[in-house]
Amino acid sequence: MNAAQVNKNNQPQGNKGLVPLQFLFTEDGFCPDGRPEQLSPADQKLLGQFEQDRYGALYHMGLAEKSPYLSPSAAFLYQVSDAFFKTLTSLPELEISRGETRAEPSEEAADRLIRAVPFVIGAEYITEKWIRGIFRKLNEIFSREIGDYDGTVEMYLTEKNQHLHVPERIFFHLVENKDDDFPFAFLATYATRGEDGKVRHVPLKYALTEYKNEREKLLALLACLNRAAEVSNLISGFVENGEMFHPLRLTSEEAYIFLKQIEDIESTGILCRIPNWWKRKAAQVSMSVSMGEEKPSMLGFDTLVSMRPELTVDGVPLSREDIELLLAQTDGLAFLKGKWIEVDHERLKKLLEEMEEVPEDLTLMDALRLELGTGKASADVGQLVTNGAWLSSLLMNLRKPESIRKAVLPKSFRATLRPYQRLHLAQLYGQAGLRRLPCGRYGTGKDRAGPCIPGKAAQDKSACAGASGGAGIADRKLAEGGGKVCSVTGFSGPAWKDGAEAGRGVPGKQYISHDHNLRNGHTDQGAAGGTMGVRDPG
Repeated sequence: MNAAQVNKNNQPQGNKGLVPLQFLFTEDGFCPDGRPEQLSPADQKLLGQFEQDRYGALYHMGLAEKSPYLSPSAAFLYQVSDAFFKTLTSLPELEISRGETRAEPSEEAADRLIRAVPFVIGAEYITEKWIRGIFRKLNEIFSREIGDYDGTVEMYLTEKNQHLHVPERIFFHLVENKDDDFPFAFLATYATRGEDGKVRHVPLKYALTEYKNEREKLLALLACLNRAAEVSNLISGFVENGEMFHPLRLTSEEAYIFLKQIEDIESTGILCRIPNWWKRKAAQVSMSVSMGEEKPSMLGFDTLVSMRPELTVDGVPLSREDIELLLAQTDGLAFLKGKWIEVDHERLKKLLEEMEEVPEDLTLMDALRLELGTGKASADVGQLVTNGAWLSSLLMNLRKPESIRKAVLPKSFRATLRPYQRLHLAQLYGQAGLRRLPCGRYGTGKDRAGPCIPGKAAQDKSACAGASGGAGIADRKLAEGGGKVCSVTGFSGPAWKDGAEAGRGVPGKQYISHDHNLRNGHTDQGAAGGTMGVRDPG
């Protein structure tokens, strides 16, 4: 089996009833899931390959071009295999260590794969440990195949995939330096095998000693420097002056030039080790919009949620004074608030204009759509939209209702709540301060025709029972004579018309109907569920 065999997988299928090959994920791996009669001929062949040697098939899948017709589970496995080869070909010692090479995913790579896990059977098993286990299996296959291959690693990879290349043995390093005038340091290193047989990275000057009697090998090693000099004037100056073989101190301006040319330099085969804040683009000023920082007075899908824009760098907000200071400097790197920040006047001015156009508020419905990724963010909102303190708390309670503070049942309540009823009671208390609870949730409308569900009535009565103790849900419209009132949903029908049913669980309370139909004597069971208030008599 080779990459070409896998490459033809999942071509467009014209036959009805055919489905793409699926995979199930297990605690220690994966397995194919599909019936041959439901698969295309190409998928049937692929199924046989995975059943014969699943990791071998996965290895060659990553070497092939990705098909647009893969199932979500197959596409994820392709992504894992592709990530393995990208990691493998990022190691400068690959040509030297060959079969001894160990390609392990970085935390960032593992995190990207975990975030890409589709909603499929066994997705809960995919962790960083699971990904590292897959990498080890693929690494074993590479070690076995390269051990049986007579040519170079470059030749081996080129035969498998023309887009894969072995990196040069030379590395460029840029690190921060504790010097106000020269805050950065530059060093060129190369990979070589030490006396103990292990691959090490040493300063490039030692290559002059190691290959002093092997001129051709030295020229082959240094050839990539000429290619890098062609795309970078900074590197060209280092090469011409002979400074490439020594540690160099750089100004922030020189460091900025080097960082902006990273992509061009790495295209020549030289990999660069640079600060994480530049790789993560954490040095760039970006706009963050915080939704729902403050709690609104009422809650509903039409509730207006506040929108607060601000400029940030790596999550740290910038004040107006900080922004003015950045605008006063030239383009480059500026050290502010203990961080290096990229000063880009054009970007800053554009962000400031966008801030002025951000709306002051947004409906809760639109905010939730943005949270789910189904809504359309306004073009002027910016790329990063975060949840404020109140909205974060609300969404957390919705996702994990068990985290809501448990409500204490009042002594006047004469019933025993089931566990799920206690949970819903806590949710009612958690919405304290609202005028009405959503009738659609607890109501008995057309989708719940008939009398009120006793379990729901019990938990709603318990909420009302706490009204006299001050823990109920206040409704100022019903608070006549200073009586404490709570709103209860889900009450309709003749039994609730005169409060007879309501009085069973909580004696000594006066119930007041919120529902128009109930107040006017209508008891149509097909009507939308009503609500009822309760207060202490007098």
